[in-house]
Amino acid sequence: MKRLFFVVSILFFLFGGVCIGTSVADPGTNQPVALSSLVRVVVGTSDRMTSVLTTEAQNYTMEGQIFYLLGPDTTISGTSPVYRLYNNYNDHMDSLSTNEGGYVSGGTLGKGWTSSSAQAGVSADVRAYKASTNDHMNHHTYESLPAGYTDEGTMIYGFRRYNNTDTSLVGVSGGGITANANLVAGASVWEWWWNGKQFLNDYDCGRQLQVALQVPSLYYDTSECGDLNYNQSNEPWKRHGSPVVSYSASVGILQSSTIPLDYGNQYSNHWGTSQDTPNLWLNWRLGKEITLNFNGMGPVAKFKANVTAAQTVTNEGVLEFPMIYLPSSFNRFWTYNAASNSLTEVTSSMPDGCSSGAPGYTFTPNYGGVIISDSTQGYAIGIYAGNRSVGGAANYFAMWKFWCSGDGSGQYKNDTSKLDVVYGNSASIPSGQSSYTSYVINGTVQNVANRMGQLYLSGYK
Repeated sequence: MKRLFFVVSILFFLFGGVCIGTSVADPGTNQPVALSSLVRVVVGTSDRMTSVLTTEAQNYTMEGQIFYLLGPDTTISGTSPVYRLYNNYNDHMDSLSTNEGGYVSGGTLGKGWTSSSAQAGVSADVRAYKASTNDHMNHHTYESLPAGYTDEGTMIYGFRRYNNTDTSLVGVSGGGITANANLVAGASVWEWWWNGKQFLNDYDCGRQLQVALQVPSLYYDTSECGDLNYNQSNEPWKRHGSPVVSYSASVGILQSSTIPLDYGNQYSNHWGTSQDTPNLWLNWRLGKEITLNFNGMGPVAKFKANVTAAQTVTNEGVLEFPMIYLPSSFNRFWTYNAASNSLTEVTSSMPDGCSSGAPGYTFTPNYGGVIISDSTQGYAIGIYAGNRSVGGAANYFAMWKFWCSGDGSGQYKNDTSKLDVVYGNSASIPSGQSSYTSYVINGTVQNVANRMGQLYLSGYK
């Protein structure tokens, strides 16, 4: 549902009663590169096969999404095509050759890197063989081989995926908060716990607590999580999460770096996206460092967003650092001006985010932030930062209520409330890495405001 301010062709090769596909995209700083989403299925009772088409894969027993490779027509040095082969004994085999061992080629699955050091974040795509059934299969090294298979060695390197798994959580705790990042979904923060309550909405991949960036002139629309195919209406093997380059979770500090997928919504008429073809901004990174119990303040988390831009973004771009989506039970909205120590409820002034243009409520203090709470005011979450005019990173804060479907409140419900802090519009993002700091705070409404006031008096911005 990412609300901020690709055309791929499929060619089919018919062989052995099945189809595979190829996609077209050119890599570059100013555009994403097309990927092939590889899934493994079982044909009949024993033939494990790699597929890149959901229309094909859904006809067989599904073992899940195993890798992203580059699209077959990309031209990146240090890569090699991967072919799907077939023989007369009803065995499919992935290979770097078009005619290995008497097998014949039915087409190209994609391109992988020939070395693990050639691309950050890749891991080994390993081929295995089961002699009793004359069957080949490919797998990542984080899964166990089925009985009877032995590894034949690494074939290629790609971005590992998570089979039929929707979540793989890694988390830290401190100051009464537990933050769990989902490695399946670009290490976006999937759960945020305080005082026994989970605060986040994860209906689709545009929500969560995460960094998001949009650059209109490049038709660039990304968040840490992934693309629009990662949603509750899709089975896990169809969902596209962004590849994670690195992560760590220790001593109350959660860090991650992600290569973002293009979301495929805001500029869908430009790059295009499909169920089979994610688009990856290969030379860009979105990441974060979250420090819980910041400065010994309990449920105060320092949030540092890290952006690696492949080129300078001049006087445009909208960076949310972070955006936070909540269940719709968080239904009261507040602003806090730290300089005047003014806490104001603005619930009655909130526009309907479901109407045309999805308007939000904006707030621009020199120091302060926005807060959303439940009806009791007992559970609240807020974002604090200093404005750019006083040396902080914020242009403005915003809040929305997207209570559009009436499906109720919950982590995986469509109805949601949102708050964020934004750097952008007339601001520039330099080439290379830059960082942007805010503070995420939990407590009662009054306690969140009080802690914002303490940050202000201590000179944080």
